[in-house]
Amino acid sequence: MIITLPKLPATMEIQFADKKMNWQEAMDWAKEQGGRLPTKFELQALAESGEIPEDKKADWYWSASSVSGSTGLAWYVDLYDGYTNFYGKFNANFNGALCLR
Repeated sequence: MIITLPKLPATMEIQFADKKMNWQEAMDWAKEQGGRLPTKFELQALAESGEIPEDKKADWYWSASSVSGSTGLAWYVDLYDGYTNFYGKFNANFNGALCLR
């Protein structure tokens, strides 16, 4: 899927993972796909865009952004409504992943 967002500087190709994973697994998976996890702000822009397929909106997605002052927490974003919060990077049954290329 290729998407252009007005708040971001470039056209991006997006690939969704087919399973939930912890933060480090998500980082590794994105790299294996030739891309990277999006930042918290990129995920928020994706949620606002309305360009995400309906079947992908119901999940929360890891961002590459760690919580300042805590190496064990990372930000996630719900693509349905843009809700943003943080959670422990170790949790594998919580968030999905997508990579940007």
